[in-house]
Amino acid sequence: MQTVFAYDEADLAKLQRSGDCVLCDLSGATFLKAELKKANLRNVNLKKANLSLADLSQADLSLASLVQANLAGTQLRETDLSFADFNKANLTKANLNGSILRYALLNNANLTETSFEYANLSSAKLIGADLTNVNLSGARLRFADFSGAILKGATLSFVDLKKANLSNINLSDIDLSMADLSGADLSGADLSRANLEYANLASANLTKANLTDTKLKGSTLTGANFDQANLQDAFVYEAIVPKSTTQN
Repeated sequence: MQTVFAYDEADLAKLQRSGDCVLCDLSGATFLKAELKKANLRNVNLKKANLSLADLSQADLSLASLVQANLAGTQLRETDLSFADFNKANLTKANLNGSILRYALLNNANLTETSFEYANLSSAKLIGADLTNVNLSGARLRFADFSGAILKGATLSFVDLKKANLSNINLSDIDLSMADLSGADLSGADLSRANLEYANLASANLTKANLTDTKLKGSTLTGANFDQANLQDAFVYEAIVPKSTTQN
């Protein structure tokens, strides 16, 4: 039996009237191209809502439920999305530059061509998310979990991925220059032909990782675990390399 979501019309009227709708039920509502800049939507229920092309810049959506919501092309610049639930949401081509997504749930979300420049996604869950061609340049992703995520064509330069989980992820040809990957789990990851120039890989776990033709110029590899890693033709000029590192 299919669940039908019916939003509270009184809550919708309240939002339209004041821009303030804390704890409101707006599940399944349509906000196509709506102007909701700086709206107070803390802890709101927007499950399966259509927010495509809406402007929610600088709004407060912390603790909001956006499960399966349509946010394609939505403006979410500098928006507070801490602890928000975006599981299975569509955020294709959305703009989240400078937004706060600490502890946000983005599992199985569609983040294709989404921009997260300088956003804070510390401890966010991105399990199974599609991040094809995503822009995460300068973003903070400490302790983030990318298990099973797709990162083809992603931009990750200058990103903070300290202690993030990137195990078994395909990162081939990805730009990770100047990234902080210290303590990150990259075990089994495919980093072939990736650009890791001047990246910080101190104490990172690179067990069984593929670093074939990887650019590691100027990178910090102190304390990194390269057990059974493939470093064939990797370029390590000027890198700070631990004595245990060998090219297989």
